[in-house]
Amino acid sequence: MGKLAQHATIEKIQNDTIIIGVYDSCWLQELYLLSPTLLHTINQHLDQPRLKQIRFKHTIRTAKKESAPLEKTTWVKKEVKLSATEEKALECIQDPALQEALKSFLVRCHQEGK
Repeated sequence: MGKLAQHATIEKIQNDTIIIGVYDSCWLQELYLLSPTLLHTINQHLDQPRLKQIRFKHTIRTAKKESAPLEKTTWVKKEVKLSATEEKALECIQDPALQEALKSFLVRCHQEGK
């Protein structure tokens, strides 16, 4: 929502309605008056017009927790051996670039799955 993020948050999208929580009643009134423009702008950025209505509600701003600094995590990649069935299926693919992409995808799936 760009600079509006300081004043409002998306609460819920329900069917063809978006519910926006607004922190200040002045902004609530202003956004309500701009709702046709907001609706048009949002629908322009979607693949097709999906939203028909915008609803606004007054909400309380929650304080953000200060998170502890993240520790640097070192990932160790496990050596993955593809099964004979997987190797055979990859050999059937004619395009070498596609074959390599699918192979690396399979390897990544095995690494993340274990």
